[in-house]
Amino acid sequence: MNVYMFSVIIPVYNVEKYLSKCIDSILSQTFTNYEIILIDDGSTDGSHSICERYKKKYNGKIKLITKKNGGLSSARNCGINHASGEYIVFVDSDDYWCDDTALKDISKIINISSPDVIVFPFKKNYPDGNFKLAYSRDLCSKFNSNSCINKLKKDLIESNLYRACAWNKIVKHNIIKEHKMCFLDGVLSEDMDWCGNLLIYSNRIVFYNNPLYVYRQARKGSITSGKNSKLIDDKIYMCKKGYEQALELEESNKNLLMSYYAYEYCVLIGVSAGANNNQLYKMRELKPILRFDMNNKVKKVNKVLNIFGFSITRFILSFFVKYK
Repeated sequence: MNVYMFSVIIPVYNVEKYLSKCIDSILSQTFTNYEIILIDDGSTDGSHSICERYKKKYNGKIKLITKKNGGLSSARNCGINHASGEYIVFVDSDDYWCDDTALKDISKIINISSPDVIVFPFKKNYPDGNFKLAYSRDLCSKFNSNSCINKLKKDLIESNLYRACAWNKIVKHNIIKEHKMCFLDGVLSEDMDWCGNLLIYSNRIVFYNNPLYVYRQARKGSITSGKNSKLIDDKIYMCKKGYEQALELEESNKNLLMSYYAYEYCVLIGVSAGANNNQLYKMRELKPILRFDMNNKVKKVNKVLNIFGFSITRFILSFFVKYK
C-alpha cells in the first residue's frame, strides 16, 4: 500500500453541479504526494458517474468508496478508515480550494515542525457570486506559521480563528487513531464535537495564513437546508455535551474547551429564530457557559446580554446570522 503525506477525504452526495470543480482544485496542486478518497454516500443524481470518471482517469491516485446513504459523519468516518496518509484533509464536495501551491506550502511546514494540526482561514462564496474573507487579514497576519502549545490555542480561540469546521484543519492521522476520533452519526453540526476533541488532544498547532478554502454559503439542498429544528436540537446537545466534558478537565484545558463551546453557544442563539419553548428552556439552562469568554466575540455577546437580556440578545444574534 502506498503511504502518502496527505489523504484528502471528499464525501459526495448529490453535488453533480459542484463536484468536478472540487476534485479539480485538489488535482491541480503542484505537490503530488497525496491521495483523494471519494465517498459516494448513496447519491441519486449524476455524482457517482463523475466519481467513476475521475477514478478511471486517475487510477491509483483516487479511491472511490460507494456506500448507502448515512450522512456526512458516516461518509467522513468511512474515508478515515480507508486513508493511508500521514495527514488527513477534509473537503466538502460543494466547496473547493483556490490555491494550487497550498499543499506544497503545508508540506514544508510539516517537514519543519511536524504539527498535530494545521489551521487555515477561508473565504465564503455567496450565491450572488461575491466572496468574503471569513477573518480579517490583519488578524490572521499576527499568527503566520508560529507554533506552540496552549498559547497558540488560547490566541486562536480569543481571535475566533479556531472554529467548528473540520475542513479548515489538516490533522495528523496518528492523533485520530490514538484517540479513536470519529464524527458522531445522525447529527447536524457534527464538526462541533470533533473539533472540540481535537483542541484538547493536539499538542502542537500551526496557523497557516492562507485562505485557500472556498466555502459555499446557503446552497440549496445543503445539509442544513430546511432542517432548522433538528439543527437547534443538535447544537443544544453538542453544547451540553461539550460543557459537561470540559468540567472534567484540568483548569487550562477546561478554560480552552469552555471558551470554544461558549462561541458555539452564541452561534446556537443566532440560529434559534424558530426554536420552540422546550428548546428555549434548554438553551437558557446553558447560559453559564458564557462566563468563559476568552473569545472576544463571546465578550461582546455577554455585554449585550447583561444590558438587554436573553430575548433581545437572541433577536440581535438571529438578525446578525441572517444578514451577515
